[in-house]
Amino acid sequence: MSDFLSPLFTYNQEMNDRIILQLTTHTWPEPEPLHRLMSHILTAHHIWNQRLAGNIPRYGVWESVPVGTWQSLHQENTEESVRLLQEFSGSQFITYTNSRGEAFSNSVQDILFHVINHSTYHRAQIATEVRRQGGNPLATDYIFYKRS
Repeated sequence: MSDFLSPLFTYNQEMNDRIILQLTTHTWPEPEPLHRLMSHILTAHHIWNQRLAGNIPRYGVWESVPVGTWQSLHQENTEESVRLLQEFSGSQFITYTNSRGEAFSNSVQDILFHVINHSTYHRAQIATEVRRQGGNPLATDYIFYKRS
């Protein structure tokens, strides 16, 4: 499992690092939608890690986290995911409760792949919002990353 997911978490880490840098070093006409999406990427990743670890998350799924904590939360999330990759078998199933209190069971591999896919989805929304606000979106597609 880690042979497949480890490089994806490296990609995810680098792309989130780039987005965080872009969002924090520019002045945006409407920062709230950008901050909301970046916070969501980070809190959702945190929540999935905590579900896998059997812990109670510190954040709600759409909770706004201070911009000054983005990088440290992102680093913490990445390190925890890498640790979980080593701890669990990809085929192992985890039962967890979602934010509505509904119980589900999914494989560790599916959950961790979802984290990557979820981040990619919301980075695309950030790119759209950056363009709407007159900025130049970053190229964060996986294939562009692999070409560099």
